[in-house]
Amino acid sequence: MASKGKWSPSVVEAVSGEAQALFEEFKAQLEPRLAAGLIDGLRADTAEFLGKRVEAGNALDTLKTATKEQNAAIAEALRLLRPARASVNARTEKNKSAAFGVSKAINADKVTSVLGALEAFLQGAAKYPEVVRGAGLLTAELDTLRALAASLASADQAQEKQKHARKIPTANRNAVQARIESAVAAISHAGQIAFAAKPDTAARFADLVPSGPKRAAKKRPADG
Repeated sequence: MASKGKWSPSVVEAVSGEAQALFEEFKAQLEPRLAAGLIDGLRADTAEFLGKRVEAGNALDTLKTATKEQNAAIAEALRLLRPARASVNARTEKNKSAAFGVSKAINADKVTSVLGALEAFLQGAAKYPEVVRGAGLLTAELDTLRALAASLASADQAQEKQKHARKIPTANRNAVQARIESAVAAISHAGQIAFAAKPDTAARFADLVPSGPKRAAKKRPADG
């Protein structure tokens, strides 16, 4: 996976635009110093980068939706599982209630914990049906717990899939940003060399590369 860019994604478009503008303004002095196709590649990469940002944003939205659905499935499962466990624990001797997993705490923030608790309870119910009846649980409620376990497992798989899917556009975007940063740096260096005798103009090229992540430096006036 490509490493994260040096600059904040929010300034990449602005910095690239300024680099392209400086290239057009001083094309005669810069073109002989730059690799063939560099400026065309910069334009293409900038357009692609903007598309990748949108794609990554969409992937994040989808992940948030999947996470929300997962959390809803956990909450729904616990609304029935908790009182069912409490009833079994209160009315059953320990050697049998342990088979329902009631002695193990549930971490509501972890899908694996909730799923494990559901599965343990259902296994205990299959082994000791008389305990289920004694705890006041109906067959329909066990069926509901099975359905909730399946729903939660499905929601967890969907979220994990979206986590993986989100990494793809982000990795692609990082690779494109790296090329943009390299092209802008090349223009910056070429300009500083070409205008070494004109400090104000050279400074405009030096200012191309952001000194911080938040914003690109403003243009300075040209040498008089």
